Amino acid sequence: MFLYAGISSSGGTSEPVIGALLGLLTAVVIGVIIYRGAVSLDLGKLFRWTGFALIIVAAGLLAYAVHEYQEAGLLPGEDNVAFDISSTIPPESWYGSLLKGVFSFRPVTTWLEIIVWWAYAVPVLVLFLKKTKRQAPQKQPLAQQAA
Repeated sequence: MFLYAGISSSGGTSEPVIGALLGLLTAVVIGVIIYRGAVSLDLGKLFRWTGFALIIVAAGLLAYAVHEYQEAGLLPGEDNVAFDISSTIPPESWYGSLLKGVFSFRPVTTWLEIIVWWAYAVPVLVLFLKKTKRQAPQKQPLAQQAA
């Protein structure tokens, strides 16, 4: 459904199809490599990195939601621009589109968006990255286990 929508909105170009096929091929190759055991994954590190990335993405989505509320007039500060780097990162460029699609990054960002991004990202990352103390299960004598 999403692929069809991408093809329909692209004006008949083949770029969405090529991108989708390359993505599927990459996923199949990675799956085969992992299945065959050529790559062993440390699941703890994998989930820590993906969790970190998801928190950053969620912070971007929250900041983008604030931007949308500012545009709708439900939140103040749409004209209080913190920075404008649209000349360095044009929104129409491939890397501008990539940053917007992955991190919800906007080259023109308001102070409220920055404050909300940091107010979410910092405490959540601190809690996520905080080492938890795991207690090993205590061994009970065999007499207590049988009872």
